[in-house]
Amino acid sequence: KAVVSTQSTGYRSPSSNPSTFLTKYKTVLQDLARFRNKTIILAGDTNIDLIQHDHNIHAQDIIDTSLSHGFTEVISRPTRITDHSATLIDHIYTNALQHTTSAGIVMVDTSDHLGTYISLNYESTRVNGAYNIPENNQQNVPHRKFNEENISKFSQLINDESWESVVNENDPNIKYENFESIYNKHYDDAFPKNTTQSRRKNQRREPKKWILPWLENACSRKDKLYKNFIREPTVQNKVKYNKMKIFCRRHINLAKKRYYAAYFKEHSANSKMQWQMINKLLNRGQKS
Repeated sequence: KAVVSTQSTGYRSPSSNPSTFLTKYKTVLQDLARFRNKTIILAGDTNIDLIQHDHNIHAQDIIDTSLSHGFTEVISRPTRITDHSATLIDHIYTNALQHTTSAGIVMVDTSDHLGTYISLNYESTRVNGAYNIPENNQQNVPHRKFNEENISKFSQLINDESWESVVNENDPNIKYENFESIYNKHYDDAFPKNTTQSRRKNQRREPKKWILPWLENACSRKDKLYKNFIREPTVQNKVKYNKMKIFCRRHINLAKKRYYAAYFKEHSANSKMQWQMINKLLNRGQKS
């Protein structure tokens, strides 16, 4: 069945008054009351530390207010960790706890905050605190890979198609059937179904062409050092992570420059290929 859901994000600056923020937050929850039959997820950086719940009135207020309107906070671990503090200031609230299969933090170093996530499954039910997920969800599900290379291939196939069997047909039903057949064929050719993926160790899901295997391994090492720092935020662990971070950043930038220099040298006599790459780098002509 179709699922109607609403997601919203918010942010409170550390310099703003938390009481003013909570007053506005209560108003938002009151306005959302008429959508109680929808799945609603509220997330954001509130700069209100829930770890201080026992003795922080603002932390108590945001939890109590959320619960009184049917929303439960699902993040329970610190989301910003330094070598001298650990705070839970990035919250996720939902009114669909019965469909929530998992929630937590993601240890990525793209920000000084850890990522947060929530997963919902509308075919699952929650019984005695456990989740009952249909067995067929555990099987390998065929999937298609929608990367830039496959999208470009699909566009080229569509552009090169003559569509004669569609244009020359007078019967509208047969015309549509011919169109659908041709379209589906190109779609399957460009985006074939896969049930398994064979990847190198430490290879990313969408690997960049300039990231060589040794650099993938270095980035994996960097990620492990970051996780070590998050688990044990000592000065020594921070220094180790920062050194590897600088190393990876320097060599990624160098590899990227070499890749594009080689590309434009290879296609120096092909202006079409050059402009395709330039437009790609500038995000031109991409439909949202």
